[in-house]
Amino acid sequence: VYLPLVIAFVISMGPISAASISMEAKNLWLMQSLPVSPLQVLTQKLKLHFIVNGVVSLVPSVVLSIMLGMKPVNVIIILIPIIFSLFSGLLGLMFDLKKPKLDWNTTAEAVKQSASVMLSLLLSVLAVCVPAIAYPVLLSFEIEISTEIFLACTAFYFILISLPVWFWIKNKGTKVFANL
Repeated sequence: VYLPLVIAFVISMGPISAASISMEAKNLWLMQSLPVSPLQVLTQKLKLHFIVNGVVSLVPSVVLSIMLGMKPVNVIIILIPIIFSLFSGLLGLMFDLKKPKLDWNTTAEAVKQSASVMLSLLLSVLAVCVPAIAYPVLLSFEIEISTEIFLACTAFYFILISLPVWFWIKNKGTKVFANL
């Protein structure tokens, strides 16, 4: 039960998208003047986050699945870190749109002193802690739940909390980006 959550926790420690707009500070006008929509620019920033975190999480997920023997639950073990990576990327992008740090002197300031990075990291960790705490709580109340069902619920939970963030980015976030 905890293996995909451990991988998701590691992903939460690398909020790449949470500084992706702040890093463009002095060159932000270049992206805004390109003949592409703001949603396309934001989607590409999300894609970079996903490639670095989501695709890299495939390696330990697949190795763990092989070590545990291929069962239907292993598909969920592989999917949870991927879904969480998308959530983490969306969350970082949303916070970087809301609180960009565009007045930095060194790139380290944009990453290490940014409110968007801190908020993204904290909420990502909190999102992983919810199912990690829920499982022993369910067991303490003697509620028997199979591993497959719990992991499927965890995957659904990450999808569910990703949707409002995606809709915010798609609707309001694109307008915020265009006006930065």
